Order: sequence, then C-alpha cells, then structure tokens
Amino acid sequence: MLSQIMLATYRNPPYVSLAARMLIRQMLTLDPQKRPTAKQILQHPWLTQGNQDLPHDYSEPIPIRPDPEILTTMFDMGYDLRKTW
Repeated sequence: MLSQIMLATYRNPPYVSLAARMLIRQMLTLDPQKRPTAKQILQHPWLTQGNQDLPHDYSEPIPIRPDPEILTTMFDMGYDLRKTW
C-alpha cells in the first residue's frame, strides 16, 4: 500500500463521480508544488456545487442487534458492555 501511495497509483470505486475523481487526482499529485492548496481544494466545483451525483445508498444499515464478535472484542478491551447497548 505504501508503494501505491508513493507512486500515486490508486483505483476509484465505480460510484465516485468524475468531478470527485478529478479532485482526488489533483490532491494526490506527487509534486507538492503542483498540488492544490487547501483553499483551492475548498473552492473545487465538486465541493461548492453540491453533490447531486452521490450514491443514494452508500451506508450500511445499522444493525438491530450487536455483533457478538464485536462485543467480545470490546469486552476483551475492557469496555463495559452494559453501557454500550
């Protein structure tokens, strides 16, 4: 993964819009002198013109019951499960 970061090789998920891909590509430019500043990033059309092209269902549903595996891990880490759920 580090080598991919250093070479700026990455894949965009298919649901990422063209405008978002362009912004990501600019932000991951290897040459820091050619990268946009934070101010320029915040002025990018993808951030300023709304995100109508966002996928409508991009989040996982909240589970009704807690995952036993997660609860076991939390218990092992010292969490008080009575305060969790």
